[in-house]
Amino acid sequence: DATNVGLLHMRTDGVDGLVAQNDFSVARIRQELPNRSSIGAIFVSRDGDGSITGDAGSDYNRTYGIDGKWGIGDRVDLQGYVAQTETPGRRGDDKAFRLNQSYNSAEWSQTAGFTKVGENFNPEVGFLRRSNYEKGDFFVLRRIRPADLFGLHEIRPHIAFRGFWDDDGYYETGFTHV
Repeated sequence: DATNVGLLHMRTDGVDGLVAQNDFSVARIRQELPNRSSIGAIFVSRDGDGSITGDAGSDYNRTYGIDGKWGIGDRVDLQGYVAQTETPGRRGDDKAFRLNQSYNSAEWSQTAGFTKVGENFNPEVGFLRRSNYEKGDFFVLRRIRPADLFGLHEIRPHIAFRGFWDDDGYYETGFTHV
């Protein structure tokens, strides 16, 4: 079992009237556990000097998160994370989480997951393609290895789905592949 620790701190210079000076800090720890399992935590911080907003006390952003993976037997993994951000003026509905499970064998691969990102979840030091959504996804693949079928070594019929909904249950976008 191994413990991984990562620490980073840096300062960027400001550009008068355009960009504030910022201090960025990241701390990450992850403990590897037996059987493909692990648990971890992260803290990310941005502290501005307030030169653009006029208030150094409200020129910051924080992200807190914990994550884990639990290997069950030789084929099943359960994974998840929960995170929260802290941004002045953006309180409440500032959390995100994901739960995911997967199964892998020589014949089958399968995953299913659910993600929820709140309207005010705002990880400024990072990347978030969209906010305020719920996402469901799944994937099922069957591996067929025929002895002799026109020289094919493996056939992989599969289906994948990913869908995004807003807080009111409105289906915004999705993807289905068969």
